[in-house]
Amino acid sequence: AMGHFLDEALVADVALRHRLAEYFSNVTRSESMRTRWKAYYDVVDVEYRDTQARLAKAQAEVAAAASVEPVGGAPNIALDQKLAQVEELKEALRVKPASSDAAGSAPRVYIHITDNAQRSRAEQIGRQISSALSLAVPGVQRVSKGPSVTELRYFNGASKSEADAIASYITGLGVQTQAKYIPGYESSTLIRPRHYELWFGQSALVSG
Repeated sequence: AMGHFLDEALVADVALRHRLAEYFSNVTRSESMRTRWKAYYDVVDVEYRDTQARLAKAQAEVAAAASVEPVGGAPNIALDQKLAQVEELKEALRVKPASSDAAGSAPRVYIHITDNAQRSRAEQIGRQISSALSLAVPGVQRVSKGPSVTELRYFNGASKSEADAIASYITGLGVQTQAKYIPGYESSTLIRPRHYELWFGQSALVSG
């Protein structure tokens, strides 16, 4: 059993290594072993705090990237990259078994509105699709220009079925939505798989 813990303490994400080193530096019966674990804990603690600082910086960069409006129908690649970095750092700081398996990339839907009057309902829809479809919705971004009708944009032809299903679900929430393929990104290494963008039509979600 101790061998298993040693393996995880050496190769797991920093949060688990931090927790194990702290634990064994306090409970190990051998004083010499406690001293070694304490020395290891001091090293890991520096890495742990550095990861926390990197996360705070990455989250600030996400806020800055979110204020940059995407050009035309192009995906907001800078925001996607920053969000990916935030997720990776959060994952490193989350205590979990080292053997946990992240099975593929979860779908992500980025929401765009053109009027702040749309924000509340857009956020509500974001929460609904996140809960019902088990996908990530990083937030709502306001842009100056948008389509006349609500679009669920996808950037890889292989994603058509999933895009259609998401669009259909949103339509079921009372907002007519069509899936729209945006070509030119099939070979892009800058966009994660299952990247979608929900662009609400200019008059969508606005009552009266």
